[in-house]
Amino acid sequence: MNKKGLTLPVVEYGYESYDPKIHRINRVSFRRMVIDPDSPFKKKTGKIINFQVSQYNWCIDVPCGIGRRSFPDICLLIDTSGSMRDGGYHTDIPWGEKSGYHYALLGLYGIIKYLDNEDIASSILWNIINFSDTTRASGWKTYQEIAQLKRHALTPQFGGTEINIDILRRELTREPCLVIILSDGEIYNWGKIKTDMEEIIQPHYVSFIQIGKETRVGKDMRNFGAVVLTVRRKEDISELMVNVTKQVRYSL
Repeated sequence: MNKKGLTLPVVEYGYESYDPKIHRINRVSFRRMVIDPDSPFKKKTGKIINFQVSQYNWCIDVPCGIGRRSFPDICLLIDTSGSMRDGGYHTDIPWGEKSGYHYALLGLYGIIKYLDNEDIASSILWNIINFSDTTRASGWKTYQEIAQLKRHALTPQFGGTEINIDILRRELTREPCLVIILSDGEIYNWGKIKTDMEEIIQPHYVSFIQIGKETRVGKDMRNFGAVVLTVRRKEDISELMVNVTKQVRYSL
């Protein structure tokens, strides 16, 4: 990221069970408890309880000295291609309660709840952009208009994977914003838009979350200065989105 800022402590994600042969004991998160018949703590505790250790961590640069009222506005840019659909039951959730898109929505709701509890949500503007066959933006909404933002979030497309760069240029004129981008694959027209994308994201604090494996888009975004995260499990998406937001809050 080109803007001057503060490198915050790491965000942890992608947890696995503690193994004394691999992990240092100070990396254990005692808030994350699991059942493990092979637990190294079994002899001492008499129980098959283990704790988890994060597999990945990263740092994010954010502006120094920002107060509550200057907390960055938030824009989520979410892939709603067909592959983000399905997973789990569809009885109450049309796209599946274990789909990538459902976990992205949980991340959005988690961010709103967290910033509401921190008395910040009402002081910033919100935008959610979904891209598939077309690119659709909610436009910048106040907290009083948050219901409109949520309604827009409930209109995924589940088609192809393209970004209309003109819409991004129009929407990302509020500088700097916290921009969280989420995608699970390649973007079909990336070769045509990547130069413009680099220019557009430069003033902002950008986190690019890729689901599954690293892509050409992820490599380019890292070269552009964005923080790039690879999530193997869809279940980690929502927690990671909230943690990105928390790290910005920690700088206040």
